[in-house]
Amino acid sequence: MSVMQMSLKALICEKFPMRIYLAQKLTRILKTARIAPTGSKLQFTLSAFRYKLTLDFLSKEFKDLIGKYKNKNDHNQEEPGQSGKSKGKIWTMWWQGEENAPPIVKRCIESMRRNAGGHKVVVITERNISEYIDLPDYVYEKHEAKLMRVVFLSDIIRYSLLAEHGGLWLDATIYCFRPIPEEIWAMPLHSSKHYNKIPFPNQCGAKDKYIRNFESNELGGHKGHPAYCFARDLLIQYWKDRSFVVEYYLMDCAMKLAYDNIDAVKRDVDAIPINSNDRFELRKIMNKAYNQEEIDKIANSGTVFFKLCCKEKFKKRTRTGTETTYKRFIDETMTYTIKGKNSEKI
Repeated sequence: MSVMQMSLKALICEKFPMRIYLAQKLTRILKTARIAPTGSKLQFTLSAFRYKLTLDFLSKEFKDLIGKYKNKNDHNQEEPGQSGKSKGKIWTMWWQGEENAPPIVKRCIESMRRNAGGHKVVVITERNISEYIDLPDYVYEKHEAKLMRVVFLSDIIRYSLLAEHGGLWLDATIYCFRPIPEEIWAMPLHSSKHYNKIPFPNQCGAKDKYIRNFESNELGGHKGHPAYCFARDLLIQYWKDRSFVVEYYLMDCAMKLAYDNIDAVKRDVDAIPINSNDRFELRKIMNKAYNQEEIDKIANSGTVFFKLCCKEKFKKRTRTGTETTYKRFIDETMTYTIKGKNSEKI
């Protein structure tokens, strides 16, 4: 449940940290009043202050868990996918079932299968989740009682899957133009790392505030990596006695704590190269008139994973009646050519 949806009395009963509540309230008021719009210096300052309060709160609440993982620098050295392509799985999720997903999600999942390189794509749903991980009953009970939104449930699920199985997690709104490189499967930890026009304060060690050092919507790594084990344990413990989320990007806060306290996590995050600078380029042109040159340029940009959004209202035609990129995308009439030794038109 969102903090802003809870009454002050309920927040006090849940022992919600009031300083964080007030910081969130102030941020929302100033954003609504356009005094601190997204991307502004003031918005960044407020967000950085709020994240610091949140990290301080979590550090105190989970000091024993942090201590448990402090020196846990070894992990399963087995590299998913290296001893057989069927071994490392690609995980994604649409809780209601793929057949009930919106068209943009279906196209994204199809692109994963098309570019999986022999790795199995598993779509997690409420019907098959028990086949892969065991979660405490209270996790599902809080979700069913609408105290935990599905977005927060998916945070627990993605970290649990990677901790127990390894592999690659892709949000259901990730689109792939080209085959997923096999070298990703050899990395102990992988994520999209890219430059961002809007600064993001809660970073895993990025010296440049415009570098997004770790993205929770595209995650990969070896089974048993302490980054995913720690984040899984923190989120599961967090929801045991709470019915609110202290911060929307709670999973990013968990990863930040892992980075700051576990040497192996810092080492492996820092080793990830910049790899996804163009990840939003497809999303930017969805409402524009379809342009083949633009599509081919994006497809050959070098970025593998492109982030879309199923909540955004894309249009099928421009004001002049021309087909948009979105219409060609969902109609499966968008084509592109991957350049190289073996050029491929899709």
